[in-house]
Amino acid sequence: MEPSSEHHPSTLNVPGLNGNRWDGLLEVFQAFHRWQQAPADHLKQEFFRQPARGLCSLHRDYPPHRLYLLQRALIACLPGWRQVLAAGFGSHTPGEAPLKHVLVPSGPGRWDVAVLGCHLGFEDGKRERLMARIDLENESPAGSVACLTLIAPTEKASFLRDLLDRLEAWMDANPHLRGAKLDARGDLLMLDHAYTWDDIVLDPATRAEIARHIIQFLERIPRYRTFGLSLKRGVLLAGPPGTGKTLLGKVLCSTLSTTFIWVSPGEVSDAPQVQRLFVLARELQPTILFLEDLDLYAGHRGNGGGALLGELLNQLDGFPNNAGILTLATTNDPRAIEPALAQRPSRFDRLIRLDPPRLSERQQLLARFLRNIIHPEDELPEIAAATDGLAGAHLQEVVHLAVQAALDEQPLNYAEPPKLRAGQLREAVRLVRKQLPGPAGFYA
Repeated sequence: MEPSSEHHPSTLNVPGLNGNRWDGLLEVFQAFHRWQQAPADHLKQEFFRQPARGLCSLHRDYPPHRLYLLQRALIACLPGWRQVLAAGFGSHTPGEAPLKHVLVPSGPGRWDVAVLGCHLGFEDGKRERLMARIDLENESPAGSVACLTLIAPTEKASFLRDLLDRLEAWMDANPHLRGAKLDARGDLLMLDHAYTWDDIVLDPATRAEIARHIIQFLERIPRYRTFGLSLKRGVLLAGPPGTGKTLLGKVLCSTLSTTFIWVSPGEVSDAPQVQRLFVLARELQPTILFLEDLDLYAGHRGNGGGALLGELLNQLDGFPNNAGILTLATTNDPRAIEPALAQRPSRFDRLIRLDPPRLSERQQLLARFLRNIIHPEDELPEIAAATDGLAGAHLQEVVHLAVQAALDEQPLNYAEPPKLRAGQLREAVRLVRKQLPGPAGFYA
């Protein structure tokens, strides 16, 4: 059956356009909306075999990571029903418009295909029918939202309400991304490789603090819950650039089984994004919410960003409950962070400093960076002593410059490792120190 011109006009016939121009524009928009809606209305009439005015619908918006979960929930909550329709938006009939597919995270380290921009039709053994409209839209201030609209005959309104309650209860009970490593958008986090504790050198006291206030806290959440203790924690990692704050985040992300959400400064620009991050963290708890370079977007109140900072303060206070969330943030200078954030227990309870490595730690780092390089081993104690005050990243640059100088003097041979001669490490230390900023911020 062809759609009537009332529902699917081939032209936009707007007689009022020559009158009041605002009335005319309104009629243009209304006509365009009817033209857009016509395929969906026609599809619903064909599927339910009755006019669209005899149908009712319920609509809900969800965080975008629930797009995949919505489709699993429909199957789980409709036992005895079978899918009899799959039509892309713009279809008058099934198959007229192709379905859109998108690759989405389906679990820790796993991806799967979800459909979007589609109508799915279901039928039970009594030939009762139900339609679900699923899409991913970008109309929310916080970004994309997963949209679900359930459609059925008007007399089935109570069934739709009950089904929606069951769908949401099923999704709450089956958080498919719990334990996953995610970025701020909710996509799977892709580290360059899996890190271990062998990749980082820390002094024993710092390592003990990390174990006590991060690892043991997460392990003991069930016991804390039993005794009514606080189930949320905030830890601030502070230290000069290059001392291993980001590397520590990668080690924790790789070695812990808890959900890990990595947030870089460029991924947080407004209050709705902050709110969405905490919604995701609460849903997937126990969660480490890793806020990298917090001082770049949570500075003192007078420096701008008031709405974002205010939302961050509110979310850390736990409205609603933050049980099972450990907020772990990094900063080069805790003094640059708003005091109400950095100096308030229950927002950030502990400050763990990562200082430049001591002599023994510098020797370990140099040995690690040089493990695949032929080098004069008797020079290492001297080089370690000469690099006092340098961070791990500086030591890595020392080795890089020395290897670069060695390769300049040697024939290109990929089969043999580079060979450092005496003095090249000392010269590399001099070059690194030369470009360190001086007291006034200028380079030497």
